Amino acid sequence: MKNAGRGYAMNIITLENLSTAIANRIGIDIKEDRRDAGFVLDIFGFDDRVIDNVLDPEDRQLFYILEEEGMLTTEREETTLYDGREWRTHYWQIKKETILRYADHAIP
Repeated sequence: MKNAGRGYAMNIITLENLSTAIANRIGIDIKEDRRDAGFVLDIFGFDDRVIDNVLDPEDRQLFYILEEEGMLTTEREETTLYDGREWRTHYWQIKKETILRYADHAIP
């Protein structure tokens, strides 16, 4: 599908894409990978990036696993506050192309 304003293909990650990618990479039970995929998609919603603060420490563990598998990545922004201190905001970014590739092919 083309995005007329930007001229590039827009990838949409479905529950099936992400759960299949998780199953292909991690090899967990189908119910568990579907539950994990649903959780991740609920957190991201319609965005490609979410702030790290929305995650509980237990939930963050899944994000670390998906980062190790290349399906998520982290980034941060630094801002100087009015009093001169630096403020860092940490984000998670979903890697759509990688997820779609993993969903298409079982990776050993």
